[in-house]
Amino acid sequence: YAITAAMEAVVSTQSTGGESEVREAMVKKCEYLTSIGDKEASLKMLKETLEKTTTTGHKLDLHFHLIRLGFFSSDNELITTNLDKAKELIELGGDWDRRNRLKVYTGFYAMSIRNFKDAASNFLDTVSTFTSYELMSYHT
Repeated sequence: YAITAAMEAVVSTQSTGGESEVREAMVKKCEYLTSIGDKEASLKMLKETLEKTTTTGHKLDLHFHLIRLGFFSSDNELITTNLDKAKELIELGGDWDRRNRLKVYTGFYAMSIRNFKDAASNFLDTVSTFTSYELMSYHT
């Protein structure tokens, strides 16, 4: 039922909504597909959504989603490819929140490949402004 609603929302917004509404509906469908573990469909939808996305911040958010999908499926190639793309986009003009998120994602990846020095460095840089709750919890 949820996938039908997500698909209907995409179709509906394509005919009646503007670009941002269509992109938002596509992101919701991506989130649903990821939540049920359908990696292939999620990857396809994320790529379509990236093609329709124009702002750097929204593109970064989609690359972070792809990185999380890579973590979930233990796909190191997906993780490293999207970390590199996110770094390129950050250089084009990412805000401080997304810069910090990139450090957390980079640190999480470094930890997963047992590079604890880089992981610690990235995590310590973000302690005071941690906002990546979608990746891990942070209790003070």
